[in-house]
Amino acid sequence: MAIRTPTIAVNTVPVLVASGGLGVEDHRTVIISNASVAVAVGGPDVTAATGVTIAATTGTFSLDLGPGDELYAVAAGAATIKVLITRAN
Repeated sequence: MAIRTPTIAVNTVPVLVASGGLGVEDHRTVIISNASVAVAVGGPDVTAATGVTIAATTGTFSLDLGPGDELYAVAAGAATIKVLITRAN
């Protein structure tokens, strides 16, 4: 199992946070910690109004991604998120 911990800048344009990989057994768990302004997550067309909101400062979000899945984030302004990605295969 490999673990990555990127810090990602997010703004008003959706940015790819993590993908689930390519193989049938290539699953990933993503945990996002939000340390600045509220951030919304969802698919490639996510907006601040349509995504799942992660609150500023105290908000966290966890999701398992399967093969071909992609998770995007967007914010109403400039934000920075910390991400923990595990890979199990």
